[in-house]
Amino acid sequence: ADISRYRLEQVLWAAGGMLIGAVGIVVASARGQVPSPFLSLLILVRAGGVGVLLHGRKLAAEVRRRGQRMSAQLPAAAELLAFAVSAGESPIAALDRVSTHMSGDLADDLSDVVRSVRSGTPMVAALRDLGDTSPSGDVARFVDGIAIATERGTPMAEVLRAQAADARAAARRQLLESAGRKEILMLVPVVVFILPIVVVIALFPGIHG
Repeated sequence: ADISRYRLEQVLWAAGGMLIGAVGIVVASARGQVPSPFLSLLILVRAGGVGVLLHGRKLAAEVRRRGQRMSAQLPAAAELLAFAVSAGESPIAALDRVSTHMSGDLADDLSDVVRSVRSGTPMVAALRDLGDTSPSGDVARFVDGIAIATERGTPMAEVLRAQAADARAAARRQLLESAGRKEILMLVPVVVFILPIVVVIALFPGIHG
């Protein structure tokens, strides 16, 4: 959300790690294995560092999931933008319409772009900022394409239709990749559970006979 909250979360995670380290020291002392003061301090420092590291991993995972959600929402947003611009709306009005009629992370970011433009920021600069901060590479390429088209005066409707087609192709590709990964996972119960039972059923009559 902001730097202050991020630092506060880091401190809390570090304190949690140090608390776990302190519990470990107490347990070791109760068993008669009393660590030296230097070793106890080292354990607490390392436990706090592990807490900070886990917080960073958690944040990175959240960013990655947010990027995946934005990539999944991009085809619909690109289609709506293309339809709105083809109907005669300006790019900023089309962005406003899409951010109003959609929900999700991408719609929130597009709404931020609209607010920035209406507060005086040039549209190209606002789009560049969104591309720079977006965790989704597909969204970054999409807004960069709109920014370049705006700078060069390219017909926006054609650019948005091409971008929408690219977004649909990327969504299909991601769907096929996900299906391929899950297809391999689906073989696990077949190989581990079903196949041994089939072999036993096939061999049992002969063994029994």
